[in-house]
Amino acid sequence: MNDLYLALGRAIAAQCPKGFKEARLEAVPDQGSYRIVCAPAEGGEVTLGLNEGGSAEIRPPLAEIRARMAAEDGREWRSCTVTLAPGGGFALDVGYADEGGADGGLKIELR
Repeated sequence: MNDLYLALGRAIAAQCPKGFKEARLEAVPDQGSYRIVCAPAEGGEVTLGLNEGGSAEIRPPLAEIRARMAAEDGREWRSCTVTLAPGGGFALDVGYADEGGADGGLKIELR
């Protein structure tokens, strides 16, 4: 699945200003909610909606990751946060809805 993580990371990075310190994709796919928060090198944060091109690049690998994870453990996550860090850091944190409505989570980190 590393190829999907790489494709997703590249698609997120392409939406951010050059030289960003950190980028975060926050998604709730079933609600069609996707946003990217970038921390530019000069400080602060910039929140971006997905443009048509970004949406076309981000949604397919994210959907495939979600489907493969569900096939492996029988549960489909409901929300996720993907964080890109300097030096190629990639973290995927997913939330599962349980009967009480709270999220349990799973975190995957790649370096």
